[in-house]
Amino acid sequence: MSSTKLSLMALAAIMPCAMQAAQIDVVATQTIVDPSTTSGYGPNVKQINVNTTWTKDNIYILTDKVFVTNGATLTIEPGTRIYSTLDDKGTSTKNDDEFGSIVITRGSKIHAAGTAAEPIVMTTIDELEAETQTDLDGDGFVAEAPTATTAGRWGGLVVLGAAPIANYSGATNIGEDRIEGFQPAASNDIDNDTRADVIEYGGANAADNSGVIQYVSIRHGGYVYAGSNEINGLTLGGVGSGTTIDHVEVFANADDGIEFFGGTVNTSHIVLAFNQDDGFDIDQGYTGTNQFWFGIQAPKLADGVTSAHDNGGEWDGVTGTIADNANNSAPVIYNATFIGSGTGALPGNDKGNNAIFIDDKFKGKIYNSVFDDFAEDLIESSGDGFGTGLVFAHNTVGRFGGGSYTGSNASNLTYVNNADANGTFFSATGSPINGNSNGGVNPQYRAYSRDAGFNLVEIDPRPASGSPLLSSSLQPGAPAAASFRGAFGPDDNWAAGWTFMSQSGQLVGEAASGSSSFVDVDNDGISDALESTTALINLGFTVGADDVNGVGGNRFADLYTESSILDLRTIGQATVQAGATDVNLSLPVEKSTGLSTWAPAGTLQLTLPKEGGKQFYRIAVTGAQ
Repeated sequence: MSSTKLSLMALAAIMPCAMQAAQIDVVATQTIVDPSTTSGYGPNVKQINVNTTWTKDNIYILTDKVFVTNGATLTIEPGTRIYSTLDDKGTSTKNDDEFGSIVITRGSKIHAAGTAAEPIVMTTIDELEAETQTDLDGDGFVAEAPTATTAGRWGGLVVLGAAPIANYSGATNIGEDRIEGFQPAASNDIDNDTRADVIEYGGANAADNSGVIQYVSIRHGGYVYAGSNEINGLTLGGVGSGTTIDHVEVFANADDGIEFFGGTVNTSHIVLAFNQDDGFDIDQGYTGTNQFWFGIQAPKLADGVTSAHDNGGEWDGVTGTIADNANNSAPVIYNATFIGSGTGALPGNDKGNNAIFIDDKFKGKIYNSVFDDFAEDLIESSGDGFGTGLVFAHNTVGRFGGGSYTGSNASNLTYVNNADANGTFFSATGSPINGNSNGGVNPQYRAYSRDAGFNLVEIDPRPASGSPLLSSSLQPGAPAAASFRGAFGPDDNWAAGWTFMSQSGQLVGEAASGSSSFVDVDNDGISDALESTTALINLGFTVGADDVNGVGGNRFADLYTESSILDLRTIGQATVQAGATDVNLSLPVEKSTGLSTWAPAGTLQLTLPKEGGKQFYRIAVTGAQ
């Protein structure tokens, strides 16, 4: 660990002065557990076994797996950034691998309540190396900034609860299981069930509470522990309905975005972008209620390869049996938008790039949702896929590359590759049923484009004016009122701003300011509230007769483009607008001898003349010494 600690000292030397006072915690190397205690987890498990708070003024670097145990709560403040390293030790065994992960064990909690303004970020150390241009993990080079194709660089966030799961041995529901992805060496098994206690989940408490996860962005994880044992971005094992999960992003994970292993937890406002296995994976009798899910699949397996990744959803009923029984997965999902890798992308590996793969008598209910732009089929299934009570109703079927489907008047039977799927979206003759649309419908997002390699260029997933998502029939009963199909309404891009997908520029479109109410009558991308006379005056603008467009006399005639607005806040520049008279600027200058304290050093005075009409002045700061 010496190379890491030396690198962290280098980090402190080059970080901006505002962050130099911050403590840097290598959490996984702290000695925080006495193996002689009766905790039951063994000496090789890194634990947080008392209530602990991580604060946004610290930088947290996980060099190995951290388990929150003993009923403790890990609280993570809004704005906190957590980075993880990866070291496979160069050996053939995986038992000695060290990779950052956070595991909330059964009976413990996480309280990660970020905000839209200050999301909590969990990501790879590569991000921090690229920002600081410093080798922080001691591997001999500075990592490049991770992208939508960078995955598997650490583990993920795992939450284990005591809610019911369905894990059968023959006709018997064991009701417990150990989470996939890794098993810590020398972990104890006090109950002698062959499952390490520290990664065991499931129980009888449907209302079990594992804490709060809100406005959390999880990026570039999914370390491959062994064979098919990759780690999901967010793993939920037996998590109960007392847990709060909303506004979560999983970006570029090597395995699934989110996987539900049983449990009853409800979720909303989930973004899964460019993950390399399935988007939403459901198994072991999961029964929660969900709304506002947005998933878009990654089109590339590697540079230069345009083969699609797996399904928007892989939805299984019960592990260990195919019986159609009351314990099969039966979630309810409202207002989801599932987008594939592009209809022209080559079919993916294994089960392919389908909207949904259904197996083991899955019996969920999916309403008011959109399935669009997948390389293969709407539904792929094994012969035992559909459970009693499976319902798809009032959904929009978009564009697909699978089968021989060629137009909106063709039979939709080619959308499914198993005859058992008849009676879900379409009848045996290919006609839409249950309020679902015909196939081939263009959802008409506000913006949507891909490059020649099917990489996403940009998307504004809100329906444009005239979109069929705004005028189609709806299934009532959703947790939140929504007069549209899909994850986004016309008024609010709830994923804007706080997600990495938004920050990287691939997700575009304005979020509502301060609420879900967003009105843009003139369709210029700027909320009408911000264009009002009162708002403009509050921002220091003078609204005169020559500044309005005639709509009630309260809006600018000259609309500023997004690029010009962004140019006003370019690093090293400040821009002001002249008012009715000359503008006098006072620019204070400060001095320092050690970059820790600053003192006044005088003021630069500048007068900017008003010459008539609207005009701007920009102050440019050069790099002169």
